[in-house]
This record gives sequence, structure tokens and C-alpha cells, in this order.
Amino acid sequence: MKFSKASLSAAAAALLLFCSVPMFAQESKNQQLVENWYRDVIMSGHVDQASKYMADDYIEHDPTISGGRAGFVQHYSDASARPPMAKPAEAFAKGDYVVLVWERSDKDPGTSTSYKYFMYDVARVKNGKIQEHWDNMKASMPVPPPSSIPAAQLGHGDAPPGVPMKNTYDVSSLKYTPEEQKNIDTAVGYYRDCVQSHHPELVDNFLAKNEINHNPNDPKTPPGLMAMLSSRFPKPEPLHKELDPLPNLLLAKNNMVLFMYDEEAKDPSEKTYQVDRFEMVRFKDGRIVEHWDVANRRVNAQGWKLEWCSKAGRNDCPTP
Repeated sequence: MKFSKASLSAAAAALLLFCSVPMFAQESKNQQLVENWYRDVIMSGHVDQASKYMADDYIEHDPTISGGRAGFVQHYSDASARPPMAKPAEAFAKGDYVVLVWERSDKDPGTSTSYKYFMYDVARVKNGKIQEHWDNMKASMPVPPPSSIPAAQLGHGDAPPGVPMKNTYDVSSLKYTPEEQKNIDTAVGYYRDCVQSHHPELVDNFLAKNEINHNPNDPKTPPGLMAMLSSRFPKPEPLHKELDPLPNLLLAKNNMVLFMYDEEAKDPSEKTYQVDRFEMVRFKDGRIVEHWDVANRRVNAQGWKLEWCSKAGRNDCPTP
């Protein structure tokens, strides 16, 4: 019996859909679990329910919390540690991972102008419980000693082919569709070629002309952003072969791509600790149409951007 190419393609598509349904259902369950956990335990302070959501050997990467699940319960028993009640601005699940993004309001410390910035939570779910959690909290006081993490729980499971990330965490559950892989390639290309190699002339390969940038310090248009980068890095470098550094976690779901970087910071006592930085983009028609990161106006190193934009006389500057 012979089969036409069309019938074979249809059969392959049907098989892919059949295999994807259980995965999507589990991702949906994971997302609901994490959203309920965040609402009930973190925002509402029902720490007595922590064991309902969190594994006994839970790993916490927030630098202000130490001691696994017990340390988490102790931390959020204090009402002042709880974030305000809100719905996430963005949320998605991929494999064992769930991403929650929160819009926050603040005032510029110099001008008292109101502005928006974003916070991130990433959780890893396994066997119906939250196993691991990251956010982008920084330490305003000396950090507690970090919890010891058993070697068996450190990174294992190779990244999917063509996904550039370090083997830091368990990414064995991640599998990407061809469209998600294209989005990954484009997002990686933008950061590698335009941001890190300093080639603004390539920006149209990656960003939509009406791309929205949510960084409260950067120019709001792609031409403004590229002009700012060109002023800081006037000499382009040979195109890099890969991102440097590689992200510690790279997640893509439908039209969203998120990069997470483990970085070093120093607390007020000059003790070094790990903090996580996030970059997230949304795609439409093969181009990046929206960008979020962790920037706010409490970091002095960001001040030069507002000053540069004002002196350049641009009309796409954020409100100072």
C-alpha cells in the first residue's frame, strides 16, 4: 500500500496533536497550581497551606529567604513581606515551569513621577508540587546563609537542540514547537547581534517597527533604543557566535520567550549572593512586538539613560 505525501503529513500532524494534548493539559494544571499557591500562601498569608502546594524538599532561590519550605513559611508569616493582592500581568507554563509576571507602581526617587515596572516569579512543578522557585528580589539587608541544595537536584537533562542555555537547572521537560523554536532563534539573534555585538542596522530583522518597550528608563521606540545603544557602543564588534553569557533558563510558550540569568550582587554588608535577572519578549508575525525586563528607577546605574534621551532631544523618551 502506498501513501501520498499529503496523507503522511496529515498523519504526522495528527500524531503531534495527540502527543501535545496531555502536555498542554499538564501545563495548564501546573499554572493553576502556581497561581493558587501565590494567591493563597504568598499574597493572602495562609502559610498553613504551604505543604498543600510545596514539596518537602522545596528549593528557594529568593536571596532573602533561607531554609527551604520552613524558611519560606517563616518569611511569609510576616505580613510586611507579602506583595499586594493582584492578578499577574502575564502568565504561562512550559513543561514543568510556570512564569508569573507582575506589574508594579512606583515613583521616581528624584522627580516623584509615577511609573510602572515588572517583577517575575518562576516555579518548577513536579509530581503535583512546587519543587523550586526563583524571582528577581534583591537584598536590602544582609542575606541569610543560602540553603544547601543536594547535588541530585541540580541541573540535569540537556536543553532541547538549538536552545542556547547553561545546564544549570532541570530542563528535561522542555520541548518546543517549530514556531516556538523560530521565536527563540529570533530573540537570541536580537540580543546577540544588536544588543551584544552592537549592530543597530540589523534591528529590522528582529523588532517590529511599533515594538513596545516596557523598560521605564529606555526610549520607547526601536530607533530610539538603537540610537541609545549606538551612543554607548559606537564601534560595532564582529558578530558574536552565541549569547554571552548564556541564560541559565530559556523558556518559550506560543508567542512568549523568557530569558533568566543567574547573576552576582552584593548585599549592604558587601556579601556576594545570587540574584536573577529576566528579559521577556512577545512575538507577532515573526518579529518582537513587546519587551519587558526587571529595570526600575531605584538603580542608580540606569540614570544615564534618561539623561541621554533628554539631552538628545528625542520625542520618545520616558517621562522623567
